[in-house]
Amino acid sequence: MLDADPSARAANKSMQIKISAAEMPVLPELPAELAAVGVPFVPLVLDGLTITPWLNGNKIALSYRATAIRAVPMPVKATKGRDPINP
Repeated sequence: MLDADPSARAANKSMQIKISAAEMPVLPELPAELAAVGVPFVPLVLDGLTITPWLNGNKIALSYRATAIRAVPMPVKATKGRDPINP
């Protein structure tokens, strides 16, 4: 994972997340709607995310684990005069 905040320190810009799944997860692709407006990152949902603190020398470190990874559901565009959820 990558933090896109330009004010983030270099040491804190990225992190690894271990996915403990029965099968190797496939990362979703960047949706065309986001690519069209210049979003460079794929938004993800991490199911079953746990964060475990542990001591690394004299510092507290964090371990990130998830059970699954999936794409963020994209909102449905409303069409004039039609309800996209209950057509």
